[in-house]
Amino acid sequence: MSSSEETERIADNLSEKQRQILCVFELGEELSTRDITRETGYTNQVVGHHMKNTLVDRGFVENTGTDDSTRYPRSPLLYQLTDWGQDVLDVFRQRRAKTEADISRVDELSVSVERLEKENEELRSRLSDTEDQLEKHREAIKYIQDQTGIE
Repeated sequence: MSSSEETERIADNLSEKQRQILCVFELGEELSTRDITRETGYTNQVVGHHMKNTLVDRGFVENTGTDDSTRYPRSPLLYQLTDWGQDVLDVFRQRRAKTEADISRVDELSVSVERLEKENEELRSRLSDTEDQLEKHREAIKYIQDQTGIE
């Protein structure tokens, strides 16, 4: 299995919460648990659990120390992406770009379908008008034939 296939397989096996936490690292190099909770809306416990039990243990993220500049009693831990984590994040970015391109293409196709449906409706209306005129001409021809005895 190639390295990129392995990276994609691992990306597929992350939970949605783990993916969202990992994607927060697009915002900056070093992030604290508080930064991640603020961005994801998850509790400190949820973020801490996924950071320690998955993202750090599997080598996607590494602990870079603590943020001593805060006024909190306990300085929050700081994390940053590893090269491996960056590779997994790149898989998510590529998928998101493909998804956005697919959505854009679907939107373009929807506009085309709407345009074609309007054109189809207009052509059906014109066909109906033409059939009505043809029927009137047939009636006129029949009337003339009846009046003149010509067939």
